[in-house]
Amino acid sequence: MLRVLSAIVVIVTLPGCANQSFTESGFLDSYEHEVVEGFDDMVATVDHESLARYQRVVIAEPEWRLAEDVEIDQEKQVELSRHLRESLIREISQCMTVTEIVAPGVLTLKTAVTDIDGVSRGLNLFTSIVFFGPVDNGGASVEFTLEDTDAETQLASGVGFEAGGIKEVTKRFSQYGHAKIAFDEIAKGIKASLETVETAEPVAARLR
Repeated sequence: MLRVLSAIVVIVTLPGCANQSFTESGFLDSYEHEVVEGFDDMVATVDHESLARYQRVVIAEPEWRLAEDVEIDQEKQVELSRHLRESLIREISQCMTVTEIVAPGVLTLKTAVTDIDGVSRGLNLFTSIVFFGPVDNGGASVEFTLEDTDAETQLASGVGFEAGGIKEVTKRFSQYGHAKIAFDEIAKGIKASLETVETAEPVAARLR
């Protein structure tokens, strides 16, 4: 009985689940967006008519714009930046040609990680042993813009976030496992926002 009560005290007093949300870090000029169809945790504004004239895009290295109370070491930032960029390349390449060459007529997709939450592996291991299972989860928030930097024109912008769910139990024992899942889902949301149009012909088909 004492063992169970100790576990309850730990769960109540230690930081708990991730609490990601739509951030407003200042990375974007405006935060007035509409929900992306099929992605409740992604909002965006996209000029699809102008976007249809472009075929190629550069995926820039992600920036980090975290609140002062969010701490993460440089090595982890590099690892997570790489994961986010690879997720974006994988998704965006399905509707546009991804290139490394910045040139006139080539768009640039810029992102900023504005919130990130790792899991407490020690807490999750402890609660799994003495109680009923892992209780802590993680997640991330990202803001993005899609720009023609040569023409100084912005064609899209938005914000997405994601927190680890009950299906990703094994990721609760990896400090940033849920954050990586969040990046994967946010990348899918960004792609979906670029593909969503009011006409019968999808943007993806016109961009190929």
